[in-house]
Amino acid sequence: MPLAPSNQTVNASSSPAVNLTTYPGSPPDLTPLAPNPSPGEGHWVPAGRAVDGTWPVWVTTLRPASGGAPSGIARIDTSLVRVVIYAGTTQPAGIWANQGEIPNAGIPKLVAAFNGGFQFGSAGGGFYADGHANPPLVNGAASLVVKADGSAFVAQWGRDAALTPAVTQVRQNLSLMVDGGAVTPAVSSSYWGATITHSAVTWRSGVGSDNAHHLFFVGGPNLTPAALAALLVTAGATRAMEYDINPQWVLFASFTDGPGSPPSTVGAKLLPAMNYPPDHFFYPDWRDFVAIFIKA
Repeated sequence: MPLAPSNQTVNASSSPAVNLTTYPGSPPDLTPLAPNPSPGEGHWVPAGRAVDGTWPVWVTTLRPASGGAPSGIARIDTSLVRVVIYAGTTQPAGIWANQGEIPNAGIPKLVAAFNGGFQFGSAGGGFYADGHANPPLVNGAASLVVKADGSAFVAQWGRDAALTPAVTQVRQNLSLMVDGGAVTPAVSSSYWGATITHSAVTWRSGVGSDNAHHLFFVGGPNLTPAALAALLVTAGATRAMEYDINPQWVLFASFTDGPGSPPSTVGAKLLPAMNYPPDHFFYPDWRDFVAIFIKA
């Protein structure tokens, strides 16, 4: 059985949107996009386990420029952690070293985890791990690239990254929606996935990186591709890609030590309305996902 207790969600009162505490080492607050910002909107608070007294994960919320419900934003310092892409049990096909679920032995060092990308029949790209690719990698595709040192970044495959001994994992999904720190023209197309509402507005998630070893995750409801891309730019991403969409799939959770000896693991969702509980990542699932661990 996983080490985490079943009650791992947070309520709205503990949301980072209303936590006004200033913490040592916090990133500069983000400038809200919507008028009449909510208290704490854009203010970073730490999440997940600390590493040598420093938090690698900071979270906040922002509303898109059009207003409405907030999206959750996470900033991950990949110089302090190890990023691992997990294959699902059936997506992508094959047998992989990291597959299906986070094993019990990994939970005590888990800092955060988040959903993967589209099903590979719709992703327009491939998956690489354990020295081989399936499906094959595609030049030009937006790619989450993990390096041998455990750091990760977002790239356009074939331009910003290629297979070298320093690259250990690649997950591709569509094309870049942010490039050079700007939203790409492609976000106005119908390219960004089928939605259960048959509308461009739905739950969406995206992953970006900057030039200073940070990853950014953005996920929230009622987002168009353009709104998601704008939030990724505001968060600090210079390149970014869409990850999964629709209410069932968007999930980011952070993990900390709870009471007990040895300590238990307690998880918290980035947004309370995200569908699955944090321990979703501790049980076999057919979809891929990304996990963030304290370096050994």
